[in-house]
Amino acid sequence: MAHLSIKNIGPIKEIDIELNRINIFIGPQSSGKSTVAKIVSFCQWLEKDCFLHQSVRHVDTAYVKRHLFNYFNMSSYANRKDAMFHYLGDGIEIEYSNENVIVKMKPGFKTMQISKNLYLPSERNVLAIPGIFTTKMPDNYLLDFIDDWQIIRTKYTSLSGHQILDLKESYFFDSHSNSDKLLLQDGDPIPLSESSSGLQSVTPLCILIDYTTDWIYSHEEDKSAYARKRYREAAIIRYLSNKMDNVEALVDDINRTETTKLELLELEHNMSIPAFSNLIVEEPEQNLFPDTQVRLLYYILSKINHSRDSLIITTHSPYILYALNNCMLASKVSGEDVAEVAESIDIPKAAWTDTADVSVWELDNGVIRGNATIQDDKGLIRGNYFDRVMHNVMADFHILIDYSE
Repeated sequence: MAHLSIKNIGPIKEIDIELNRINIFIGPQSSGKSTVAKIVSFCQWLEKDCFLHQSVRHVDTAYVKRHLFNYFNMSSYANRKDAMFHYLGDGIEIEYSNENVIVKMKPGFKTMQISKNLYLPSERNVLAIPGIFTTKMPDNYLLDFIDDWQIIRTKYTSLSGHQILDLKESYFFDSHSNSDKLLLQDGDPIPLSESSSGLQSVTPLCILIDYTTDWIYSHEEDKSAYARKRYREAAIIRYLSNKMDNVEALVDDINRTETTKLELLELEHNMSIPAFSNLIVEEPEQNLFPDTQVRLLYYILSKINHSRDSLIITTHSPYILYALNNCMLASKVSGEDVAEVAESIDIPKAAWTDTADVSVWELDNGVIRGNATIQDDKGLIRGNYFDRVMHNVMADFHILIDYSE
């Protein structure tokens, strides 16, 4: 997993953490959750971009400002002289400090595999705005999100629809009207734009997560001519770099043109297939009833491959944490009890999550509260965290109940 340090960027004063396979960031508004998510998203994308270049030489200060700070509408954050972040991944190391950038390839770069990255912004309801697909927008993360949706939704054309959680509605793309539809329980379709705000938020979230964790591993993704060219060039560079230690073998391979061509095609194919997915989900609870928030968290954890994928969630909701705690507690059931417990609870077994794979970070005033996770020595979210969340509300309740009597 990666190591991340950030200083003096946006609301973040200073954090220094080891990212886990699953990371949850909770905290009040403007505590820096989105800043962390966007920096991690950029660094994961940068690893993929360097993979396609088979090099880090193209990355400079202007590149980082354009693809991170401008892309995520954080351009003012880059102007501080003391702004810094450092990301140490499996394939690359990047440090941005004093408006200078240093990028290094790590030993793992030579064997690094391609990822499928998904950034689900909190503004995802924008997809349901009539006319949004023809609206002129700046070249940023929202435009890419909208463009990606227009491609991905075409994979879900079944008239029976794709079930949204365990709700009564299912989604399908109507290719005749080129529009997003929800199929109601009575069989009548309605435009997504006419559904509730909760459905407008959760529908693209569920579809994009299904695509990123499931569809791409059973189908071949559509690739533009430009994308195919980049994979081809990356394969050639890796092929040549693997042969450079033996010049005679390289010359021999070039002379055997047909053999080289077949080897390159195989390498290109292998390098173009995602080996894992990185998911970043902003505020999954948006516009959802608490019970639905819980079921959504179960859905997300059951969709990801726990030995392959990584997940980051930013949230304000304690219900997301309650649900996560249940999934971690379920993973501690063992032996003959597993089957009995699985039948007794509503948590899908695929959502049961090893506590060792989870880190829950509370951001407060620009730092990690306590400089540690809010989990106990068993990996579960501490009861005193939930007690603290409810303390002020219940304190006022007990004062008012005395007066009301």
